[in-house]
Amino acid sequence: MVSRLVWRVSWSIAWLCLASIATHESSAQQAKGRNTLAAVQEKHRDHYQEFAAELGKLVEFCQGKDLSEGVEQVQSRLILPDAQSDNLTALPRDVQAEISNQLTADERFWQTQLRKHDTDYAKKLYLLSRQALHNGNPGYAYRLVREAAVHDPDHPQVRKILGFVRSGNEWVTPFAADQIRKGNVWHAKFGWLPKSHLTRYAADERNVDGRWVTAAKEKVDRQDFAKGWQIRTDHYLIKTNFSLERGVELGKALEDYYEFFNETFAGFFNTPEQLTKLFEGTAKAVRPNAKPYVVHYYRTREEYLDRLQKHFPNIGQTNGVYMTNDHVAHFYHDPKALNEATLFHEATHQLFYESHNQARPIGDSAHFWIIEGIA
Repeated sequence: MVSRLVWRVSWSIAWLCLASIATHESSAQQAKGRNTLAAVQEKHRDHYQEFAAELGKLVEFCQGKDLSEGVEQVQSRLILPDAQSDNLTALPRDVQAEISNQLTADERFWQTQLRKHDTDYAKKLYLLSRQALHNGNPGYAYRLVREAAVHDPDHPQVRKILGFVRSGNEWVTPFAADQIRKGNVWHAKFGWLPKSHLTRYAADERNVDGRWVTAAKEKVDRQDFAKGWQIRTDHYLIKTNFSLERGVELGKALEDYYEFFNETFAGFFNTPEQLTKLFEGTAKAVRPNAKPYVVHYYRTREEYLDRLQKHFPNIGQTNGVYMTNDHVAHFYHDPKALNEATLFHEATHQLFYESHNQARPIGDSAHFWIIEGIA
């Protein structure tokens, strides 16, 4: 799959163009908030310098005790504020374990101190994010929240803003938490299933409308798209008549992309009012029943063309398309190519368009090439 680094590089020029448009169209508003943003940024740097100074002492301690692992772990937390945009690593799913009592005194000391400094710094970042949001700088507020999560992945308010809830000893999306409450488990090949079904699915049996059939029979029956598989993930609903396994693969790829997109553009495509709702936990992002993005994946190109020709006469020139009239991204299986670039391109159009509920033309009067460039 395409890496986050590749996504970030490929979007850099388009992002700069988009930022320049925002600057041009809201320069008066930006000028008004420039001083308050500068003050928040200065406080951010001050907090980091205090944090770095404490970690510097801890590095010296570890070096003096010849604790190479400690030196490495402590130094890994020293990420300059200006470099945070390059630190979009996935957050851990598991809640942090308690620091073991079986460690030596020196090992327990550096681990305890590191966690304390991390959590203290995360608290300061979270409070500063509220200030940034209040001052009309939602993008910087979200950036601070994301940085806070790196240093304290178990900060409950930060996790909630980022769209996670705690389920046992794991941080999951509200949708996943709802599935877990229902007794379902996620399987890498089959998606969400009742736990009691796992053994039979592994034995090539499938449950169709309450009846158990062979995997081969299900595959034949589901070639009719109306009876196709429906794979639900945290933010997507994939319908396909190709295979369950391929549908799950697409779901995982799109979820990775959604996370990257949301982290990259959260501040730009959410108003201060919308981000305030996110911070207060009243936005759709923290609701388990939020409407998913819909993707149709056809078994053949011929079926793709046949189904969409009447809606899009030039469909033959595409190998994937997002249709604004039905809010569905359409793709097909190509045995000769994965067409990942098309998948993410059309997924971008879907995420942009469905960021607002109002129907509207895309780039009719201005900025068409900026939209295409980002996609």
